[in-house]
Amino acid sequence: MSSVNRRTFLASVTFGGTAAVLAACSRPATPTVVQTPPTVEPPPAGPNWGKLRSKISGPLYLEGADGYEDAKRVENPRFDGALPLAVLAAATADDVAQAVRFAGEADVPFVVRAGGHSYSGYSSGDVGQAGLAPSLVIDLRGLSGITVEDSGAAVIGAGASLIQVYDAVGARGRAVAGGSCATVGVAGLTLGGGVGVLTRAYGLTSDALRSVELVTAGGELLTASVDENEDLLWACRGGGGQVGIVTSLTFETVPAPTITTVFLEWAFTDAVPVILAWQQWAPEVDPRLWSTLKLLSGARHDGPTIQLTATWTGPSAALDAQVAGLHEAAGVLPLVNSVRPDRTYTEVMFTYAGCAGVPVDQCTTGDGGALRREALRHLPCPLRPAGRRGCRCAGGTVRARPPAGSHRNGGVAGCPWGRGPGTAGRLDRLRASGCLRHRPVHGHL
Repeated sequence: MSSVNRRTFLASVTFGGTAAVLAACSRPATPTVVQTPPTVEPPPAGPNWGKLRSKISGPLYLEGADGYEDAKRVENPRFDGALPLAVLAAATADDVAQAVRFAGEADVPFVVRAGGHSYSGYSSGDVGQAGLAPSLVIDLRGLSGITVEDSGAAVIGAGASLIQVYDAVGARGRAVAGGSCATVGVAGLTLGGGVGVLTRAYGLTSDALRSVELVTAGGELLTASVDENEDLLWACRGGGGQVGIVTSLTFETVPAPTITTVFLEWAFTDAVPVILAWQQWAPEVDPRLWSTLKLLSGARHDGPTIQLTATWTGPSAALDAQVAGLHEAAGVLPLVNSVRPDRTYTEVMFTYAGCAGVPVDQCTTGDGGALRREALRHLPCPLRPAGRRGCRCAGGTVRARPPAGSHRNGGVAGCPWGRGPGTAGRLDRLRASGCLRHRPVHGHL
């Protein structure tokens, strides 16, 4: 054991005590603070569009690239400012399937465009006021092939316009009931039901639908018909296109009828008795007679006017007796009464589309087309100085013969389908299959 002498001990005590006093009486030393820079997360990587492009055959347009401005344009100029993430001009059904798989893997929202006529602008791929974030647009307009078989079945690509359908089907002496706007896509029309000038005679467009080829939420290509995936076919007959992306539709056509068209115009002061009479007469008249009653005003007219357009598929000589009931009920005669008898299906549909005498490839709003784009919106009041309102008559075949397995129980003007028998069970099966679990694609408009 080592010894500590007195001098060493006192020196150590004195030093330690002095240090303690100094430590107790002086200001504490400022601690050194090490500034740790905040963690900056790198911005999320954008979608790998190159990966999608490597798997498709159709062109993919990105913002700023050549062709993007034309590719993103829809029929309604109100949405010209939309900036979708990208536009895929699908060339094949497999392109659509690849796009759906890519969107699911990359968590990219997508919408479907068949004609570009969505009033809400969903097919533009960017409508903030409607809650639609910039999206990938899957444009089906390249899928526009049409084949009319000897049996009368028409196999039609989902991107075909109505005027293309009427031209191809009419050339084979056949007909499909559909709308009168030339550039509306056949898929959007059919999946929403499909009302047009031959609806009372032949039913809704969706009534003639026999099968579809569609891409599911998982990117699988399926056929839906009465023989396979029948619940999917049921959902496509007026269900709005929320169970997949339809790439091809097969319709049962009818022999093209000979058509007589009628145009009537009354003084606007007679609007009340004419409207009341038409509402009573139109639903009960012969189902071969379709009519549209319009209240019009604006720059194209000298003043407010009331007009009726009618389409009759019966013998032309029998038309007067059908229209007489309207005149009797109204108690007033029209100022204009124009009848054009015995016209072909193709001629009538081209005339209603605004393309009388125009080649089918010019019946468009595109470059060199005979039609113009129009900015459309919903009006909150019945009639404005520059607005118009129209009422269409359903009933007839729409009411009397809904096809087996359809949504509807019957119909009246404006609402020709509804929740028919078996709806709940079918929806349950579709949910179980996963078809109703994907994000809405806002139809095929």
